[in-house]
Amino acid sequence: MLQQTTRRRALAVVAALSLPLGLGACELGSDLAGVHDAPAEVTDGAAMTPSAAQKVTSRVLESAQAALGETGSGAAKARAEVLTGPAKTQAAAAVKTNSTPASAPDVTRPAEPEVLAVSEGAQWPRAILATTRDGDVQRLHLLVAEDSKSAFSLFTTVDMASGASVPSLGAPEDGAGAHLGEKANNDALAAANTWAKAVAYPKPKKTPDSVSVNDGFSRALRANADEAAKEVGKLGKLTRSTTIDGKQAASFDLADGGRILFVSATRTDTVTATKDTKKLSLSGDAAKIANKKSASKKIVWTYVETVAMVVPETGKARIVGAAENLQKVVAT
Repeated sequence: MLQQTTRRRALAVVAALSLPLGLGACELGSDLAGVHDAPAEVTDGAAMTPSAAQKVTSRVLESAQAALGETGSGAAKARAEVLTGPAKTQAAAAVKTNSTPASAPDVTRPAEPEVLAVSEGAQWPRAILATTRDGDVQRLHLLVAEDSKSAFSLFTTVDMASGASVPSLGAPEDGAGAHLGEKANNDALAAANTWAKAVAYPKPKKTPDSVSVNDGFSRALRANADEAAKEVGKLGKLTRSTTIDGKQAASFDLADGGRILFVSATRTDTVTATKDTKKLSLSGDAAKIANKKSASKKIVWTYVETVAMVVPETGKARIVGAAENLQKVVAT
């Protein structure tokens, strides 16, 4: 269940008054009837009102869904105009594997998006965090505008894990600290990298104390690896590794400290043939993507993922949402 405060605060509207050049530095504003010194730029509060952020979110989600549904010659351009970061990466992976992008926002049935947070102040880049619900599926959407010349683009959409919750980010009109890129998220990325090691296969002997793997996505990864290893049996050896891409990272400050981090990752599943195995067989979609039906040495599946992670000020970091797309299959 998503939690947030409902406190509301009026936003100041700033108007600039232009004076003739001869009066600009004379400090006469307070002495002239009907003329006042131009107010300083407002740097606290949200960069836009929650209602404006909701309208922007609805427009971007609809545009993103339409762009992801295009298949003609203009499809790549349409995606580039409305997608950025992990959403763009996953869309490209879906095109390669002829699948549906896991980061595709489904706006055909959900109600209007609910804005959870808007970046504070007048600085750039700016960001909006929103959520939609469709039946039992709760989604988180992160939108980013790089600079004053750029429109908002969809950075990612992730499905929330069953039973997961996001701590309060404060009232949207108050604004929240937003951070984009690797340098701005070094502290939170450390937790993401620790989680990546915790869901590796073979399993680490001990799960690090700083992260939890009890969420639905992490449990599914571990169960999937166990099942795949059983299927491979004595024919080969399964290994799994996940690499966090800190360059595609964005986060919001939580009201009580900590952050919610959205970051792209690459997961690699490798089955290596044993010395007595003459052939590893491929079938179905995997064979089509690899353009091979067998391998004599190994088969490598590469997935692009986006994970949403709550990194609290104290306590264990945990995954609250994720999206995943198969990117390629290579058989050698």
